[in-house]
Amino acid sequence: MLLRMFAPGRRGRHLLIVYAIAAVVASQVHNRAQVLPPTLSYRERLQQLLKRDDISMVFVSRREAEKAMQIVSSGPDAGVSEVELQRAEKVVAGATHPSGYVIPRPLRAAAYPYMNIPIVMGCLLFSNSATGLLLVQLMNQALNASFNLANGASGASGVRKREVFRDFVMAL
Repeated sequence: MLLRMFAPGRRGRHLLIVYAIAAVVASQVHNRAQVLPPTLSYRERLQQLLKRDDISMVFVSRREAEKAMQIVSSGPDAGVSEVELQRAEKVVAGATHPSGYVIPRPLRAAAYPYMNIPIVMGCLLFSNSATGLLLVQLMNQALNASFNLANGASGASGVRKREVFRDFVMAL
């Protein structure tokens, strides 16, 4: 019956194709939803975010981050307490890149909201000046490019300065 409803004319064939594609996509989404494990609630995700992006991670020095990486890599067999191991895991998650690169303090995820305060204030203060807004947007672009470089897929290691400068100029 469905085929007869869409059969007459070219428009009917197009609707049939659209209906078939929608049915396939819906079945894929339905099958995928059954396979995925249950997701965390909003509260649990927020708690994980706040734990990882704790403002105290901004004040962790390079030496502390490297020591924490050694503790985490040696595991619980290194003779450290459970509290020290948890603190080391938190420091590694908040202050280092997965590639082992220690992220500079102002470019860590925990510092990002606080580093944006001067930019937001600049936008509010210079809202009636095109030149002022242009300078604030230039600062914003520099911060975003630096943050993306430090926290990107490869970290800041292995990236040439020429490529960074080219990408920055292209983004302006």
